[in-house]
Amino acid sequence: MKLKKYIAVAPMVELSLDLLRFGKNRYTWASFWDDLRGLDSRCIFNKFKIFIDQEDPAFFPPKLFVCMLISAESIEEAYEKCIQDILALSNGLVSLFSKGFEPIYHEMIIIPLYSIAPPPMTKDAISVKLVELTIKNGNVDTIITPYGVWRHVRTRGEASHKEYLDAYFNIPKIEAGNIPMPDIRMLKKEALLNLEHRLKKTGTFESNTKAKLVNLVASLYSAAVTTENISVSYLLLWQILESSTSSKEAGRKSLNKTTLNSIKGLLQEEKYDNATVQKVNSVLGGLRDEVEMIAEMLRKYLFPDDGVDVLEQKVEKFRKIRGAITHPRPSRRLDTNELLTNYKELRDIINKLLWKLGNSNHQK
Repeated sequence: MKLKKYIAVAPMVELSLDLLRFGKNRYTWASFWDDLRGLDSRCIFNKFKIFIDQEDPAFFPPKLFVCMLISAESIEEAYEKCIQDILALSNGLVSLFSKGFEPIYHEMIIIPLYSIAPPPMTKDAISVKLVELTIKNGNVDTIITPYGVWRHVRTRGEASHKEYLDAYFNIPKIEAGNIPMPDIRMLKKEALLNLEHRLKKTGTFESNTKAKLVNLVASLYSAAVTTENISVSYLLLWQILESSTSSKEAGRKSLNKTTLNSIKGLLQEEKYDNATVQKVNSVLGGLRDEVEMIAEMLRKYLFPDDGVDVLEQKVEKFRKIRGAITHPRPSRRLDTNELLTNYKELRDIINKLLWKLGNSNHQK
C-alpha cells in the first residue's frame, strides 16, 4: 500500500502540582508552570514545530501545539505514529525539566496533506518548517502550508478553551485558608535556547533498554505530579522506584532475609548436610530483596556517600506507607502528617532521580 503524507497537530499542556506548607501540619496544593512562550515557532530535530497560544492569559500555562509531518498508509496508522512521537517528545520534556507534560490526545488533529493541496503537489518535498498555525481561543484555527490552507470548522457543543481550563485548573486545598501563592517559576532562557541539545541527552527518542525505562518513568512522573489525589500520587512515585530497578543493571528481584533464613532452617530440619545448606543459601543469597535493590539504585544515582543500610531504612519507610495506602487496616492508621511529610521527601528523591536517569543515557 502506498504511503501518504499527513499533517498532525498534537496539543500539550505543562503543569505541576506541589504541596506547600502554610503552618504546622498544614498544606495546600499549588500549581506551577514554566514560561515556555520562547518555544513559539521553534523546530526540533527538523521533525517537530512548536506553536504557543500567545493570547493565553498570563495566569494560565501556555498550551503547546506540536506540528508533525507523518508518512503512513492510512489515517489510523498516522494517528498511532503521532501518539508515539508526541509521547517521546513529552517524556523528553518531563525528563529534562522534571515537570508534568501531558499530551491532549482527544484534541489531536490528523489531516491528509492532499486535503489541503492538489495531489500532484503532495509529491514535492515539504518541510515542517514551512507549516504555520493560527490559534484562536486555545484551539487550532488554521493550518497553513505553501500549497493551501485547512480551516477548523467548529461543531456545535464543542467545549471552549475557557471551559476546559476552568475544569482542569480547579485545584482544591487540603485545608481551608487564604494564603498568598508564590510567584510562578520561570525557565531560564538558556534552557530554552539549548533545548534540542538537551533533549538529545535524555535519549527518549532511542529504542534501547535505558531509553524505554526513562520513557516509562517519565510517564509515571507526569501522572504523579498532575493528580490532585495525594495517595494516588504517592503510589505512582513509589512505582517509579520499582520501575527504576527493572533495568538490566539492577539485577533481579527475589527473596528477603527473613525468607532466606526460613529456607535455611527448613533445609536443616530435613537433615540436609551443612555443605548443601550453605550452597543453597549462597545461591539464594545472590538474589536480592526489593528494598535492597532500590537502596542500591538510589546509592548509585543519588547518595554515593550514604550506607546501604541507611538507605534501606528510608526505602522501607516509603514501602510501609505504600502498604498502608493500598491495604488500610484499623490497627495501622496512616497519619495525614506522616503521609504528607514522606510524600514531599519521596517527591524530592524522585525528582532528582528522574533528572539523573534522563541525563545518564549518554554518559560513559
